[in-house]
Amino acid sequence: MEIFKVNTKYPEITGKNAEKFRNDLLKLETEVDGELTVDLEGIGIIGSIGISAILSTYQNLNEHGKKMSVVNACEKNLKIFEMMNMSKIITDDK
Repeated sequence: MEIFKVNTKYPEITGKNAEKFRNDLLKLETEVDGELTVDLEGIGIIGSIGISAILSTYQNLNEHGKKMSVVNACEKNLKIFEMMNMSKIITDDK
């Protein structure tokens, strides 16, 4: 299992760094063997491009028989994931 601790590279995921975040996820898609865990601990803001990148990565991994989960999302981001019907990838590791 590969764990991507987002806060080691990004304090938040907004327009200024969302493309780099998306590229990091794309790279991890090819490297991960079975499961990717995206750890959002300490990330307070995720913009629409960041959410889109997470969803796209989940779908791409799923198509190749791999799994993805998101852990340690703050309450605000959990609500966004729920509104977008993405709660199935959230694991409550708090």
